[in-house]
Amino acid sequence: MSVAMEQEGYCTEHSCTCGPPPKRRRIRRVTILDLLNVDLVRSAIFDYVPLGDLLRSERVCQRWRSAVQHYLRGARRIRSKLHITSPWHPPPPRLCRCQRLLPLDESRDSWYCSSLYKWGAAVEAAPCTAASFEEIVGHCPNIREITFYGFPDREIVRDSVGIGRLRKLKRVAFRNLVTEDEDREQVTDEDVTILLQSNIEELTIIGNDQITGTFLKHLKTNLTSLRLRNCPNLDYKHLLSVLDNLRDVTVLDLSRNSGDVLKNVHLLLDVMPKLEHLELCGYEKVELDGQLKEHARLENLKHLNLRRNRNVNDDWLETIARGHKLITFDVSYCKGVTMTGLTEVCESSKSMSELAIADNDDVSDEDVETIIRLLPFLTVRYFIGLYLLGHCRQRSALGQSVKRTSSVF
Repeated sequence: MSVAMEQEGYCTEHSCTCGPPPKRRRIRRVTILDLLNVDLVRSAIFDYVPLGDLLRSERVCQRWRSAVQHYLRGARRIRSKLHITSPWHPPPPRLCRCQRLLPLDESRDSWYCSSLYKWGAAVEAAPCTAASFEEIVGHCPNIREITFYGFPDREIVRDSVGIGRLRKLKRVAFRNLVTEDEDREQVTDEDVTILLQSNIEELTIIGNDQITGTFLKHLKTNLTSLRLRNCPNLDYKHLLSVLDNLRDVTVLDLSRNSGDVLKNVHLLLDVMPKLEHLELCGYEKVELDGQLKEHARLENLKHLNLRRNRNVNDDWLETIARGHKLITFDVSYCKGVTMTGLTEVCESSKSMSELAIADNDDVSDEDVETIIRLLPFLTVRYFIGLYLLGHCRQRSALGQSVKRTSSVF
């Protein structure tokens, strides 16, 4: 049966009672943004939401999108920090409650650029290659930490520093990244000098045979952390020429450099009264005359790494134990270390939380049990993670049981 239709759009058959369609009232759904105070949602709830779920919540509605973006930009008292990660860049080991990880892959150019455009104001740390440097400095005005894997064009970096795009940059790291299809160019002393024109407080260079140390002449007195690791051509004379600019350094890492650097490092320690973290590892073939051992009286020293040093023995440990309260201590692969020296260190540093004594054949599982009793604040996770029991020659029931607990972590 055919039914006649009017222009109004509803049925006109005498037997039909459908009539004109009723007007629907649009009912607005109540969300958590309506029930709670906006500041409470952003400060007390968004801080605990995983970043992936937080970004997906932008699709709910326009109000949710504006709320999330307002939160990520660090409005008012909220200071959310986005740390960009990538498949070739490890995430930071420790994050505070207000920090978030944003995984981005530079190979997806459109997604990478659009993400930086939306949330760049909240980005404070990011890995960087020669291709992504312009995008980062252009969309991340609050960037404070950059890890370079290959250095971009010097003129672009000089212009970025000159116009103040990197005025908030505090931490810079250069790492040599070698992939199967690409060997990225290493940074030079001239490249580092350009970036030192900004107020950099922490400088890290790892795995570089182009660095000689001439850039050290441009250091500023506000430098607090200096890490020059595995730079075989580093000349210690450049370090000695800037002693006045190293008085505020609290972190010093000169591991795996030439033997001359280690033999003259005691001259640096003379002018570093604020030093808290010292790493001098990887000098297996360097003989010392004991001058460095005399500087174990640094009052503020809390973290000491002497891994793979053939000169470290019980005499060194006894000297280190005098007047020190270490929190972390690493003497792995130091063949001269025995339980006698470890006992001295443990008794003087009762609050130690991390200890590494891997591949020390003279330390047995019974000695490990004694160390556990001497150090009540020792964290078991780091106890295993640093292979305290990994290379002990003897393995008792205690050692096997503690190894099994590491699988829980």
